[in-house]
Amino acid sequence: MNWRNRVKMSFGILIVLILLAILTIKLTNSLDNINSQSAKLQSDSYSIGSNYSGLMLKQYVQVGQYVTLGQPLFDIKSDLTNLTNNNFTIGSSNIAYSISPSGDIILKATGNGTISQVNYIEGSFVPAGQIVANITKANSLYVQAEYILSPPDYARLKIGDVTLVTLPSDVVIKTYVYNTSIVNNNNQVVTIVKSDSINLKNNPIFVSGTPVSAQLQLSGKTLYNIFIEKLTQLINPK
Repeated sequence: MNWRNRVKMSFGILIVLILLAILTIKLTNSLDNINSQSAKLQSDSYSIGSNYSGLMLKQYVQVGQYVTLGQPLFDIKSDLTNLTNNNFTIGSSNIAYSISPSGDIILKATGNGTISQVNYIEGSFVPAGQIVANITKANSLYVQAEYILSPPDYARLKIGDVTLVTLPSDVVIKTYVYNTSIVNNNNQVVTIVKSDSINLKNNPIFVSGTPVSAQLQLSGKTLYNIFIEKLTQLINPK
């Protein structure tokens, strides 16, 4: 074999090695990164209500309004709680409500947030034990995404794994998995992954329900990773 053929053969081997390296990188990337079937921003919330029926005398807030801890929200008139007309008491006032001098129940916010729903408006009758309003907690945004994972991929899913989230503004932020669950949807197993980050919680632009796209980056080892590790150990034993 002359030197020209040797050069050609060496060049061919180099090309093959480069192609194998590219394919290996792409394979590893496809095994590690999984795109969501659907994803959206969600927020924690809490509800307020009264254990006693009565008339909604005053509505101090509207849907979309930001409220703070202890802020009065609704004034409910109930004969059962009229402390000035009878000897009935419902206990001392607390963070969730207070009693006015006339015996009305003043429902209050138990945390900072935004009014997301009002079920009983001023002038309406409020039944006992019903939810009067829902409040979205401030700085509680997180990403809830649905994935179709194979059993090996699900076994690799770990708390703390990274999720790359693309917001409607095309800004990509990094969030971290803190909760996972499984649901059965039309005989298909769907993995629900919740992730969050400080950058997301402190973002005032987007609200709960905003659709996003998410890519889960699995940190656990694949069979491919394990095979390469074992092969490397055989070639270069310590």
